[in-house]
Amino acid sequence: MKYYVYCHYRKGETKDTPFYVGKGSDKRLFIKSNRSEYWKRIVNKYGYNAEILYDNLSEEESFDLEIKTILKYKELGYCEANFSDGGDGVKVLKRWWGKKISESLKGMIRVKGKENKSYKNVISKETLIELYINQKKSTTEIAKDINITYATVCSRLKEYNIPLRNSGKDKIQIKCLNDGKVFSSLNETAQYYNLHKENIRKVIRGIYKHTGKKQFIQINN
Repeated sequence: MKYYVYCHYRKGETKDTPFYVGKGSDKRLFIKSNRSEYWKRIVNKYGYNAEILYDNLSEEESFDLEIKTILKYKELGYCEANFSDGGDGVKVLKRWWGKKISESLKGMIRVKGKENKSYKNVISKETLIELYINQKKSTTEIAKDINITYATVCSRLKEYNIPLRNSGKDKIQIKCLNDGKVFSSLNETAQYYNLHKENIRKVIRGIYKHTGKKQFIQINN
């Protein structure tokens, strides 16, 4: 059986602004069952289009590409109906981070919650700066190099205050019309002004006139 990675985007928009990315086979991209309530609310309000992004894949290839695609669009502020990092429910013979996690847990006394700081030992700030800033590797490449999940890489980048790069092919920027400042993503814009990124998105789409007394537009390079 062959698999594919697909996206859902609002009617009137393009596949470059998806609210959901998934993987599947046969007619999965058109099936509305087994979707989240948030997905259904978006579809009920705006309608949606479905499009295959990557086709003719093995199960493991679809797993990897789904994760990478969700990450790429989440860094741009999209995929808001994806509540996981992807790869859910896929039967993969060997996940490249499994051995590292298993070895790190051997002999450990399990500690719950924030008291468990052992995850910090797998990658330091200096290593992240070297790989992400100097060598310009992607978060997925770093995760595979270090043998950890890319979600951990993203968490460490945020913790160490290392800004995420815009990973999209078309560079999308957000401009604040009040002060002229330009940002590389919705997340960066929301963090700078302490605003909710969904409200900024609605201003850009013309649904709201402003948020936090600020107006924004999206520009492409």
